[in-house]
Amino acid sequence: MLRPSPALSNIDLPPSLKELAFQALKENILNHQLRPGSVYSEQAIAKKLGISKTPIHEALTDLEKRGFVKILPRKGFQVNRLTQKDVRDMFEFRHSLERSVLLMVAPKLTEENLRVITSMNDRALKAQDPMSFLRYDRGFHLYLASLTQNRFFIEALENIKDLSDWVGAEVFAMKGRAKEAVKEHAAVIEMLRKRDPEGAAKAMTEHLRITERRFLEKMAESEKKIEEALCDPFTQRAGPIGP
Repeated sequence: MLRPSPALSNIDLPPSLKELAFQALKENILNHQLRPGSVYSEQAIAKKLGISKTPIHEALTDLEKRGFVKILPRKGFQVNRLTQKDVRDMFEFRHSLERSVLLMVAPKLTEENLRVITSMNDRALKAQDPMSFLRYDRGFHLYLASLTQNRFFIEALENIKDLSDWVGAEVFAMKGRAKEAVKEHAAVIEMLRKRDPEGAAKAMTEHLRITERRFLEKMAESEKKIEEALCDPFTQRAGPIGP
C-alpha cells in the first residue's frame, strides 16, 4: 500500500509561538479578516494574539516568502493582493505539478488509498461553509501528493495551495461551485479506480481549468467593485488596524 510521506505525519510536539502566529495570521489572511492592500501594525497584531512581537515578525517573514505579505520597515506589514497574472501563473504550475503527481501514483494506488480520497470527497460535499470545504479540498489534493513520497512535490503543492485557497474561499462561496468541484474530483477518482493514469491526469487538468476560470471571474468581479467604490466620493474606506 502506498503510504503518505512522513513529511505529512503529525508529530506530538507543541507548536512554537512562531508556528501559532503563522497559522493565525495565515488563517486571517485566507478568510479576509486581514484585507488585501491594507497595512497592519505588528505591535497591534501581537497584542491581539497575546504574544510578543518576535514570533509575529518571524511568522511574517515566512508569509512574505510565500507571497502573502510585504514587510514594511518601521510601518508594519501589508497584505498582498493577487493579480490575475498571479492566478494564471499559479494554475500553470499546478497543471504541471498535479499531472505529474497522478502519473506517478495512479499505477500503484491501493483500495485503501482510493477509500481515503473518496471519503475526503464525500466529506467535502457535506461541508457547511467555504472554509470547511477548502480543508477537505486541500486534503484531497495533498493526500495524492503525499503518496509520491517526494517531499519536494508535497512542499510545492502545500505552498501553492495556500495561495490558491486565498482566492478559493470566495470562489467556493459561489452558488454551486463546491458541488461542481466535488463532481470534478469524482471524475479523477473514477479514472484512478480504472487504473488509468492519463485519464486521471486529464480529469485533474479539466478540474483545474474550470477552477482557474472561476477564480479569474471572481477576481474580475471584485476588481470592478473596488473601482466603483474608489469612484464613489461617499464610500468610506477602512483604514489599517493598529497604530
